[in-house]
Amino acid sequence: MCYLSEMLITLTTDFGWESEGIGVMKGVIITLAPRARIVDLCHSVHPFSIANGARALEAARYFPQGIHIAVVDPTVGTDRRALAMLTRQGSILLGPDNGVLLNAAAALGGCERAVQLSARMESSAHVFDGRDVFAYSAGLLASGKTPLDSLGRTIPIEAIEPSPLVDVSLGKDAQIVQVVHVNRFGSAILNVRACSEHVDSACIARVSSASRQIDVPIVKSFACLPEQAVSMCDDGYGRYCIAVNRGSASRLFQIAVGSELTLHRRRT
Repeated sequence: MCYLSEMLITLTTDFGWESEGIGVMKGVIITLAPRARIVDLCHSVHPFSIANGARALEAARYFPQGIHIAVVDPTVGTDRRALAMLTRQGSILLGPDNGVLLNAAAALGGCERAVQLSARMESSAHVFDGRDVFAYSAGLLASGKTPLDSLGRTIPIEAIEPSPLVDVSLGKDAQIVQVVHVNRFGSAILNVRACSEHVDSACIARVSSASRQIDVPIVKSFACLPEQAVSMCDDGYGRYCIAVNRGSASRLFQIAVGSELTLHRRRT
């Protein structure tokens, strides 16, 4: 399969927006595919957090067919594999074999084929695969001249490392859940699927962190409650978040990405 030179390419990394590495990756891509359209999806992934990166990359489902690169790669330079995943939607995901690609693949209809990348830009470095492997491979694909199969060998889909981002449903029994993202407002997004029935039935969730325990209402929006009130609602992407209206849930509960909470549903 070859791609057109106008191919859309998105970038998701934990580099931070101040890193020149973002521009370097773009330079490699447009050198090979000058007409490629590059979109910065997110460069503020929590450092080294594969689950946080997997969540960010899920936004690929809002784009037309393209190439989506994810570089959250704490084991770069080791024997971990570099992957390309062809999805059933037709997009290709490029990134390390550490689970960061799998949630996006599922959002794009599932993985149709996986390729272990061997294509590599000439470089003496072993710590910048975002440039040397993933941007380089994306540029080759977007040039319209290089088929996916020429970039490496096909591997069994079941051999891919699993994602650390596994969603659960909110149950009546107490369960340990994880904070997978904290946005700039301090709302804490959980690995818990949101359900409109909880709003309709006026459920309350008991949220317990190491510092405090609070019963919070499950509402359609944090803005339905007074300022400084705590609630749980859909984060806009299908997971529950704990939010404080005009405040910060992360400060209130003293939690961050990777923190664990105890959660269970209670009726009013």
